[in-house]
Amino acid sequence: MVKDHIHMEVEMQQQMSSRTKKSGEEYYELKFQLRLTYFDDIEEKKKYFFDLVTKQFEGINNFEEKDNGFDFYFRDLNQLNRISKYFEKYYFCENKHSKKIVGYNFLESKDIWRHTLYINILNLSSGDKVLVKGEEYYIKAFNKKDLVLRQTKTGAKKVYTFSIIKDYFELVEKN
Repeated sequence: MVKDHIHMEVEMQQQMSSRTKKSGEEYYELKFQLRLTYFDDIEEKKKYFFDLVTKQFEGINNFEEKDNGFDFYFRDLNQLNRISKYFEKYYFCENKHSKKIVGYNFLESKDIWRHTLYINILNLSSGDKVLVKGEEYYIKAFNKKDLVLRQTKTGAKKVYTFSIIKDYFELVEKN
């Protein structure tokens, strides 16, 4: 009996250190999605916020321009909390954070995560007329997440969290 010889080719892949991978243009751990809503002068505001983000926060690896904002890609998570706190302090905005596993680093024995920080800056101010579920209100005040509204006809006060009512919310008139 003649034995068949099986010839196997083994390809060796070059192992790159995590530091080398992180220096690549496509590598990111944080995707920061900045959106601007209810702005009339959107191009001017996009330029303003682009300059603000690129000067204020370090580690931007890449960015993509969108119709109403930008996606910024950061090499690591160092800026996540700083970005979130900055925008919540100075602007009325929606703020969401999510993460997902995208792989496993066998060299360091840990999961590889990608984080997404979504911040939607809302150009709303006191006196603006809005519709919520078909009822007309004017904005009396707002804090970090809530809108204090007064019904136009009755003056009844309502407090809404924007993220809960955003699907039923419409800006009617800027003050």
